[in-house]
Amino acid sequence: MRAQTLVLATVFLLGGSPSLFAGSHKWAGRGEIHINKITPSADSHGVRLLTFYLKTPLHLLDGRPVEVGFHHQGQTSYRRRVYPPQQQNETSPWYSRVASRFLDAKDYFQLPLLISSDFEVHSYRGAFYVRTEKGTTYWTKAGPEWGQDFVFDAKTVADVAAAFSKHFHNGGAAHSSGPHFGVPTQRADMRYFNPAGGE
Repeated sequence: MRAQTLVLATVFLLGGSPSLFAGSHKWAGRGEIHINKITPSADSHGVRLLTFYLKTPLHLLDGRPVEVGFHHQGQTSYRRRVYPPQQQNETSPWYSRVASRFLDAKDYFQLPLLISSDFEVHSYRGAFYVRTEKGTTYWTKAGPEWGQDFVFDAKTVADVAAAFSKHFHNGGAAHSSGPHFGVPTQRADMRYFNPAGGE
């Protein structure tokens, strides 16, 4: 009964369906999945990206990772009229954005999120997860256990860019990708992104 209640609570909190979230669910309180580094990047036409580097320490999981991702809901605001005409604000349904492995790593993944461009601004709220071969899904959110969703938006870009500038003594955005250009979430000013304190 307790396990069933936990699954239903997870479905309710994350906006998914019971079929999508079948199996065992656990809170990643030991850093079973955590944001290890974040890279802010900028490009032409107002493009702003945040790339999240996710670590899934194998010794903390009950099996090898088969899927890592970000289950979220998005909000899009359009800066100007676009063609074909669209609503000025749109809210997407909840869905899972799957991360890709970084090179051939077994426990390191990357996931980029577009925050803005000349034409639109995006915001996201949700949780990161890792699903193992044994059907267990570990979740991490920004607040205490099963608490607040992560929220990523234009303010997040500004905050990470400020931390990037301090960490690399550089401007507020990377011009190349890769975790070596990422801001470590173990920094005191980045703990929002790593509440479990994963290394």
